[in-house]
Amino acid sequence: MLEVDLKTLKTEGDFPCPKCEATISPEDDSKEPYVIKKVSANKASVRYVVIHCNNCKSDIKITGFEGI
Repeated sequence: MLEVDLKTLKTEGDFPCPKCEATISPEDDSKEPYVIKKVSANKASVRYVVIHCNNCKSDIKITGFEGI
């Protein structure tokens, strides 16, 4: 599984898929570039989100939600 840490991004939340470089953006709710597979959260915050890139079929674990 590929992984992206939001704390390392220099953008406003969008990032390229680590495998195929398709743009993944939280603003895009069309479900064309990706679908959300799993959200792990506790009472205080989101721990991680797993998405599926519809372009290259990779699963990507997104971490680094602390402090957002």
